[in-house]
Amino acid sequence: KVNASERNKVSIVYKLYTSANAASPHYVGRSDSPVGRISAHIANSGDCCQHRITHVEFTVVKNDNGRRNRKLKSYQKECRLYHNHTPRCNSIHPAKNAASWSCPKNNCQH
Repeated sequence: KVNASERNKVSIVYKLYTSANAASPHYVGRSDSPVGRISAHIANSGDCCQHRITHVEFTVVKNDNGRRNRKLKSYQKECRLYHNHTPRCNSIHPAKNAASWSCPKNNCQH
C-alpha cells in the first residue's frame, strides 16, 4: 500500500490480465502517478484488445539508497516485462522519459 505522502515519490510497473489463471499479461505499463494510470486502464479495459481486465499485478518502484532514478528503474523493468511477455495489447516498445535511457534488453535499439 502506498500512503498519500508517498504517491509523488514512487512509480509503479504493472501487468494487466484478463483472468486469474492467464499465463501472460495482456498489457504491461508503468506510471509515475500510480493511482490515475491503473484506474484509467481498468475503467477503459474494454479498449485493451477488446478484453475486460480482471486482474492487476504491480510493483512499487522507489529511488534506491544510491539515488538511482525511480523513473529510469521503472522504465527498465517495464522493458523487461515487454520483452519477456510480448503482451498482445502493447503495440509499441515502452517510451523513454529521457533520450539518454536505453532498453536493458541486449540488441534492442530503444
